[in-house]
Amino acid sequence: MFSYKEISKLSKDYPNDWDFAKKIRSMVEDVDKKRKEVIGNETRYIYERNPDTGEIFRRKFGDYDSPRELINVEEFKNSNK
Repeated sequence: MFSYKEISKLSKDYPNDWDFAKKIRSMVEDVDKKRKEVIGNETRYIYERNPDTGEIFRRKFGDYDSPRELINVEEFKNSNK
């Protein structure tokens, strides 16, 4: 998302912890806003298949903290990938 070089430069531009944190929050909010503009309000999913078991899981796109859901093959075939 943000490179070490970018964050290092920001830490020099904003030596005060409060200002630095405020800038980082602003940057994260901008990225989230742009992502929502691209994706829209529609919930999108990433599908993953376990190669050992064949089980198919899905999770919300861009949300790495959301739990994965085990889905059945028919649901996967009928989804709007």
